[in-house]
Amino acid sequence: MVTIINGIGSSEIVIEHAQTNKVDEAKRWMLGFNYWLDPRSVIKVGYEDTDVADGPDDKRFAVQFSYGF
Repeated sequence: MVTIINGIGSSEIVIEHAQTNKVDEAKRWMLGFNYWLDPRSVIKVGYEDTDVADGPDDKRFAVQFSYGF
């Protein structure tokens, strides 16, 4: 499930939730902020928390720049 909340101007808040049980049973939440420089360029900032049932949990903070055409 992905929820995008349009913000002011060219920004948006992104909330994701996912579950998997293929390889390792896990639940993942991600909260992020996207700032669009133009229709093809975005700066993304996000925090991701993955809870793995039979293993160590994973928490990460990421900053990304994406460009496409």
